[in-house]
Amino acid sequence: MSLFGTRRFRIWAFFVMLVALHQLLQKVLDIAVPFLDNYLDALLFLPIVLQLIEWERHYLFRQKNYKLGPTEVIIYFFVLSFVAEYLFPRWRAGFTADWWDVLCYAIGAVVFLIMPGSRISAGKREG
Repeated sequence: MSLFGTRRFRIWAFFVMLVALHQLLQKVLDIAVPFLDNYLDALLFLPIVLQLIEWERHYLFRQKNYKLGPTEVIIYFFVLSFVAEYLFPRWRAGFTADWWDVLCYAIGAVVFLIMPGSRISAGKREG
């Protein structure tokens, strides 16, 4: 089965379309949906980016069965949270530390880990 026919790809594409639609509403059409404006991007960031990392390893590095495990996902979560919610606000005034975003990143990490085809959902072990 090709990548584009998988359930995991369809879920990922849905997430990307949600973020794109939200950006269109917010930035182009100037339509505010406060909850989505504040949290949708943070919620879907990790599922989108982590899937891209898996595909990078699969296609560029030829690691055909590579799946990010919980440890790697947790590391990405902590690094992203530290950079986005601690360093960026100290670096530039336009960034705001929002600890609710950290919760959204955590939820996004869990969503990625339970998506169809993940190491956890497939019952695969490291090794």
